[in-house]
Amino acid sequence: MKAALRVLAVLAVWHLIAGAALAQTCRRDEDDPGQQVAKQPPPPLFPRHRRGIYTANQIEFIDATPQSPPLEIDDPGVPQPGQWEVNFTTSADLGRSETEFDVLLVDANLGLMPRIFGCAIPTQLKIEAPYAALTQEGAAAAFGLASATVGLKFNFYDNEAKGKSASIYPQLKIAVPASARRGLTDYGQTIIVPLLFAKYLHNATLVINGSLAKPLHSEEGATTTLAIGLGRAFLRKVALMGEVHAESSVRFSELREVEVTMGAMYDLLHIPVYASVGRTLHAPEGGPRTSVLFGVKLQTH
Repeated sequence: MKAALRVLAVLAVWHLIAGAALAQTCRRDEDDPGQQVAKQPPPPLFPRHRRGIYTANQIEFIDATPQSPPLEIDDPGVPQPGQWEVNFTTSADLGRSETEFDVLLVDANLGLMPRIFGCAIPTQLKIEAPYAALTQEGAAAAFGLASATVGLKFNFYDNEAKGKSASIYPQLKIAVPASARRGLTDYGQTIIVPLLFAKYLHNATLVINGSLAKPLHSEEGATTTLAIGLGRAFLRKVALMGEVHAESSVRFSELREVEVTMGAMYDLLHIPVYASVGRTLHAPEGGPRTSVLFGVKLQTH
């Protein structure tokens, strides 16, 4: 009960932060129209990073922002309204006694522009479902549809002049009972609420995530996750990015996992392809693991 109250308190603080930033943005948008015409805003100090592949000054660039995929950390950016972004990913998590596969993970995202309390908020609708496999020593391989995830990412703050952006990204993870019985996923549903922040530097992009995850219908406690990522473009078609990802109990009394991941994105015939490799530095349960991932990002324009 106390853990649940702590989770609710933190969520309330996060929503207050989002509301304050949203109110500031709305006040800026609702200034007197005559003043907007008379006083033009200064040009952005940092070029806006578009998702996937974007064009600036008639030159094509690959997005260098640390993002999911190929990393676990996610950026606060969302697709343009009406734009689809679909990631097709294959990955493996290699452990000492077992290996987990996402044979094919389909991650579909749609850009929206709803009005919330009178303000137009760039939003992303996410639907994700993996077809997974599990191999263990002394047991037959298991296959099936693992946990599906639905979520909404609200980009409540975006200031191009300062090169800053922030989003809140509530999600619901829903397990398939048959797959849970095979060990492909955990039982029940889990609420995940990340807060995403990005700072666009002159030569790189910094992304920071903090999130809470609480299983429903389970006595298992909530977990917190902190991730820090940095990305930079090399040439126009290659972007490299990396992250440090740590997971602990909600009271920060138990460090459950620390993982380092390096990823890359490449413009292949105007289609973004990506890959990453990661290694756990601290994993009390199950020992160290190595993760590998690759996939392709398809976008509508």
